[in-house]
Amino acid sequence: MDPDRRAASAVFDGPPPGDPAWTPFHCPWNACPSRRGAPFRWRRHGAFRRAAAPRLVRRYRCLACGRTFSDQTFSGAYFAKRPEILAPLANALVNGAALRQAARGLACARSTAVRAADRLGRLAALATARLLAGLAVAGPVAHDDFVTFALRRPLAVFLGTAVDPATDLVLALSAAPGIQGGRRTPAQRRRLPALRAALPRAARRRAFRALLEGLLDRLPPGARLELRTDDDRVYRDVVDRVGAGRVDHRVHPAPRRGRADPAYNRALGPANSLHRFLRHADAEHRRRPLAFARRVASCAGRAALFAFWRSFVQRRREGRN
Repeated sequence: MDPDRRAASAVFDGPPPGDPAWTPFHCPWNACPSRRGAPFRWRRHGAFRRAAAPRLVRRYRCLACGRTFSDQTFSGAYFAKRPEILAPLANALVNGAALRQAARGLACARSTAVRAADRLGRLAALATARLLAGLAVAGPVAHDDFVTFALRRPLAVFLGTAVDPATDLVLALSAAPGIQGGRRTPAQRRRLPALRAALPRAARRRAFRALLEGLLDRLPPGARLELRTDDDRVYRDVVDRVGAGRVDHRVHPAPRRGRADPAYNRALGPANSLHRFLRHADAEHRRRPLAFARRVASCAGRAALFAFWRSFVQRRREGRN
């Protein structure tokens, strides 16, 4: 297993139990000099036994900062009271189960499932970042926002998705709160001023700017990014400010309802396919208020979990041997 995949595997599962070949790949303490360029050197520092699996937990000492840590420090179930529910919960969430349904199936409280889902989202984002850290963005990128709701309408969450059209790999994600357009009930219109005052200003622009800057940082030297989007004004403004001279921005206006545009489908088809699959496979995006996410961070975490599963677990074409 290559070092990047080993690191990502350790994020979710921790070290393989009893594997003498496993070694720590960095010091877990953020203030350690080895996290700022100094060489990471370590030595074994004993072991201890415990009642839960894995029974034997090895300890290490970092020679750069002198702190000690163990195998479990690198485990995704570190300090979890119900570590056995993480894998089945992840499988349930990416296959369309709501949190209440998953909690009933796992014989745990809904609040336990919520905390475990948030943990899985953070782990998925970390594992994705490690797997994509050494991957250069060489081809075109299709980007579009997936619009869902949080808590109640019209409070929306704009999930930006950058997809590689050649491989369907999700290259980057962003999340920003906002107000969804369209028709509103009288009660929604009354709540609108308070919602707008509570939301951060230009959140969607800042989220797309961070996503675009991350893609530009992964470009080969001297290369230009071919970015395919629809005609949203947010994309135009941010590209003009951040990507001048480095982004080949190709705009494909969205066709009117009921009309087909082959050029639009070829350019943004991978992103739209991801959005359809996400709305089908994640219960909180099915336009049913009972299943709406309660926080933007939870919505972003579950989107990161789905993107990790879509990019690195699911086969690109299912139903084939």
